[in-house]
Amino acid sequence: MTTTSTERSRTWRALNPGLNKASQRRYTATWRAKHPEEVRERGKERASYHRAKRRAKERGARVPLVGVEHTLLKMIYETARWFTMVSGQVFHVDHRLPIALGGKHHPYNLQILTAAENQRKGCNLFSAP
Repeated sequence: MTTTSTERSRTWRALNPGLNKASQRRYTATWRAKHPEEVRERGKERASYHRAKRRAKERGARVPLVGVEHTLLKMIYETARWFTMVSGQVFHVDHRLPIALGGKHHPYNLQILTAAENQRKGCNLFSAP
């Protein structure tokens, strides 16, 4: 009976759990050392997403999301970060209906604005002229 490489890998990992974890740690440490900027950007994206999620939960604005909505929410934050990197101008993710006015932290209630527009809008429904 022949075994596939996947089966052999699973068997080896099962028999050598410590070695596998050690090699994964070494690989990760090496990759992080070679790509510090990418590590930093991924951390910023994750932190921004989690801060917004926590604030929404504290204010009771969090709603259950299905898989696609969860992905869309992350993509909105990543897009805002990408706009900032490409243009050099700072972009924020804003709630169309502010959480303070009863809005929910849901992808369909989010929009991407420049930092200046977002600060000018504040806790209002529309941007001030």
